[in-house]
Amino acid sequence: MITEYAQIAPVKYTGQIDPLAPPFRDPFRHPVQHGPHFQQKFDYETVFFDIFDDGEGGLIAISPQMGREVKRHGLSFLDAQGRALPFRHLRRWNLDMFRIETPDVTAPVTVRTDLFEQTVTPSASRLELFEGRRVLLFVNKNNHLQWIRDFVTFYVTVHGADAVCLYDNGSTEYTLDELHRALGGIAGLELLTITHWPFKWGVTDGNSDSSFCQRAFLEHARWRCLNRARSVLQCDVDELIFSDGSGGIFEKVEASTTGYVSVRGRWMAHTRAEHFEVLGPPRHHHFTRTDISGTGWCGKKWACVPGKVAERYQWMVHDVFGGMKPDPDTSGLVLRHYMGLNTGWKQANRATAAIDEQDYGEEERVVTTMRRLFDRSEPVCVEENLVEAAHLTFAAGRIRESLRAELLAELETRALTHPWLAMLTARHFEKKKEDDKAEPIYRRVLEGDPTVHEAAYFLSYIRERAGDRAEAETFIAQAVEAEPTNLRYLQRYITFLRGDKRFAEIVAAVDRALDWFPDDPAFLIEKARGMSRLNLSAEALEMLEAAGLPDAGVLNVHDRLFVAELCIQCRRWQEALENVQAVLVQTPERPWAHHVLSLALEGLGQAEAAKTAAAHAFELNPGSKVFRARLGKFGLPVPAEGT
Repeated sequence: MITEYAQIAPVKYTGQIDPLAPPFRDPFRHPVQHGPHFQQKFDYETVFFDIFDDGEGGLIAISPQMGREVKRHGLSFLDAQGRALPFRHLRRWNLDMFRIETPDVTAPVTVRTDLFEQTVTPSASRLELFEGRRVLLFVNKNNHLQWIRDFVTFYVTVHGADAVCLYDNGSTEYTLDELHRALGGIAGLELLTITHWPFKWGVTDGNSDSSFCQRAFLEHARWRCLNRARSVLQCDVDELIFSDGSGGIFEKVEASTTGYVSVRGRWMAHTRAEHFEVLGPPRHHHFTRTDISGTGWCGKKWACVPGKVAERYQWMVHDVFGGMKPDPDTSGLVLRHYMGLNTGWKQANRATAAIDEQDYGEEERVVTTMRRLFDRSEPVCVEENLVEAAHLTFAAGRIRESLRAELLAELETRALTHPWLAMLTARHFEKKKEDDKAEPIYRRVLEGDPTVHEAAYFLSYIRERAGDRAEAETFIAQAVEAEPTNLRYLQRYITFLRGDKRFAEIVAAVDRALDWFPDDPAFLIEKARGMSRLNLSAEALEMLEAAGLPDAGVLNVHDRLFVAELCIQCRRWQEALENVQAVLVQTPERPWAHHVLSLALEGLGQAEAAKTAAAHAFELNPGSKVFRARLGKFGLPVPAEGT
């Protein structure tokens, strides 16, 4: 399988770090209509989601709707010599798209307005990568990894998808690398791209004027990746399309006269079949009953042949917008929307809301397909269900509260015949702060099966809490040696190495992980941290820049602040300033960020501004000796300690 982490080149206006600076974008609705949390959800900053090669000798820039902003602040695109590049402005629903003419699609482009200017290197086209493929397109944030794997397996196996174009909207439950690994080994899946899409989702209150992110990802995927694909299905992780055997969704749309089909859907009940009730996190095949009332319709989903969709039409969530008519023949296809697969990001009670059980009944094509795909033709015993739940628990690296409490209690008295059941029991004791009961179970598991590296991982915590730091390090070193690419193990191991100032060993440990995943952002950042402590800050920064990380939009605020510190150490003051400003936009009250801001401003010769930033850092954390010393350097009054 070909796997790629697709980078983007976003343009953001961060001028609002100065409270007196005007915002680039004002909401369309009046402040009295904002509602709760509007300020936190609305995207004030994004000017362009990406600027990229269109595969036809030009560039495309996609932005939130910005007609008023262009009129107010002006807009131009400049080449490296400062010459204006001609462009064509295309209106979309709640978005804008700009087609830019340029002699060199790889050369940096400067975006200039009256408020700011920013230079970016355009992202590369991915049209050739997906050319001729049947593509499953979806966006993800914190969906359980097992749900995503089952979802992709379904569309590859049942409908013949051979490529996945996945956009991740800033998942925090796992890394992009863990997401990639969760989709490994699916027979028939030949191509996977994961695009980090770290933008605010927007305000989802039924009015579309303040939500840009979802529509933008669809148009971005279309023009950067999928316009030469054989066919594309746009669907969410909790939506499956079933066929009566007359052909899959890709086959149907490719044979259609219009190149566009739309499938109606019904809800699936959120109550699981009886023999699956003991499991922890639910899965698609646990739900077998469809709404049969005739009223439980859900939103449509669609597939298309991109080459047949004219430029004036827009890919939307539930249709191709702008007047394009879907093929009337979608016989044999039905969409089923699983209300039980829900993380609560939009509607917290959907998976538990009261339903009329009489409205739901088993549907033969759904039950038959899922039994065939997931080998669940017969009810499984409680013991096997618990084993599956235990695997799901540790695949995600955390204990799942959704496993029923009474079963956890039952595990204490059950004969522990399976290592993962034993692990689940030990974790239960740990959560109860009963290390004396958990430790012997972990040790027995590890002695019986040394490949259960999670046991060594948790033993390292137990031994550290017991005061035996040496044995704690031995256990975590054992886990890292066995699985050098497991980020949790590696970061745990690094805490021991860092505490002893063994920075060369940190670099060596991360290098072993990079042998497997040379472009993984998390591993590269960890290596750079180790290198910086070895007085190799310039080399560390050069390594990160070679990987495109500072500009790729994949860094969290903690990592971006570290990049700003690297720039300080390398006396690259302007780049340090830009990175720390990006951090302060997201976390304006982070004391260390104001300290780094002070250092950058001082390096740029802005002494008064540096002094103000230093004073603010101390105000936020008056107990810091570093901040106290910096006040003294500027000749500012230093309050006595404890005051």
